[in-house]
Amino acid sequence: MKKVSVLIALLATVAVIMFAGCKTSAPEPSAPSTPSTPATPSTPSTPSTPSTPTTPSDGEFVKPDLGNANYDDSMYYQPNVLYGVGIKPDGSKYHFVQSGVRVNDWQDIAMNLGESLALRSGAECTQYTHEFDWPSQQAALEDVLMQGDVDAIMTFPIDQFAIVPLIERATQQGIPWMTWDWEAISEDIWEQDYNWAGHNLYVGGQLAGEYFDDYQKANNEELFIYELWGQQGAACCIPRYEGFHDVVDQNPNITVYESADNIWSLDSALVQTRDAFSARSELNCYYEHGSMTPGVVEGLRAAGRLFPRGEEGHVIGVGYDEIPGTVKAMLDGYCDAITAKSPWEGVDCGFQVLATKACLGQDAPENKVFLPNWLVTPDNYTEAMFGQPMEVGAWYLEEPNVNMWPVLDYSDYEPAGFLEQPTYYRKAAGY
Repeated sequence: MKKVSVLIALLATVAVIMFAGCKTSAPEPSAPSTPSTPATPSTPSTPSTPSTPTTPSDGEFVKPDLGNANYDDSMYYQPNVLYGVGIKPDGSKYHFVQSGVRVNDWQDIAMNLGESLALRSGAECTQYTHEFDWPSQQAALEDVLMQGDVDAIMTFPIDQFAIVPLIERATQQGIPWMTWDWEAISEDIWEQDYNWAGHNLYVGGQLAGEYFDDYQKANNEELFIYELWGQQGAACCIPRYEGFHDVVDQNPNITVYESADNIWSLDSALVQTRDAFSARSELNCYYEHGSMTPGVVEGLRAAGRLFPRGEEGHVIGVGYDEIPGTVKAMLDGYCDAITAKSPWEGVDCGFQVLATKACLGQDAPENKVFLPNWLVTPDNYTEAMFGQPMEVGAWYLEEPNVNMWPVLDYSDYEPAGFLEQPTYYRKAAGY
């Protein structure tokens, strides 16, 4: 038995040795392949030189392609006669500060045009944009005055009363100030060296009222008007309301229903219009206080009351402010007239008045520019707006190059109440 055990142990040992010799050894790791040299990235192509002038110094202006839009380019587009005005004798640039809001296309055009005019003059321009929030605008402008690194200030004043002390401080510091559209309200400041360019808002309201009054008398039908407030109690809205009511309240066949406040909101205008026209079947007209027509149109659509001009059930509408959306509604047949107040002429005239004072140290012929009002209709809209139909405005909003924005001139227009100014730059440039 002992021999058998020894034999078994011997055989087991041999088997282990043989098995070990049969194992496949692990392969030697292959040397890593040399990575291929990455392809040299292609050099990006140099962007093509835009046809738009890259500096305002050459005085060129490129017209937008508006397809079949009806406009007279000799009237609408002027060369840049401002260049050099914003450059100081030592070669440094004047610094303009612009403060306003961007709540709709009207204000976008005004802000963009103001910046364009400053830059095209050769100056620097710093913009501060706010919602309808006076504390925000106040804080920004106080900081500007505290720093003092500014040669001129141009604003859309969110609070027409509270901005007065800031303008007075700037005047004491020798900084010219201009507001467009809404004026600063103070008898004292109105007599001072403060610059403003805007429209008579009362007359704008009258024009809207006269349109409905004339329509009612011509068609001998009773009118029920839904009036949409922009901002109840605001100094800029009260004259739009009073001018309108001083006309329509004299007509016993016109009844007006007023909306709640909506702070110029298209969304609020949509909801208010939808609810009002759904609840009151007698409503057959609307009048809105400014830039809200696109919201009104959608509200009528939601209420099932949207019919184009000429069709049965059409709601007669008058909008306030010339913005692309309101003009489109008019051309589509959902708005019948616009009591005109465009952003072009106020900012253009106001800037030129401001630059005359800030850069040239001269007084403009007038530093309070009252711009004319009129009613824009489908028949006259291409001519009614100082040569700026709103197709042009919509195109500019999509164009980031400030050199594509025009330097306009309104001195050739002399409707009642329009001051023949400012003309200094164009006369000095020989145009």
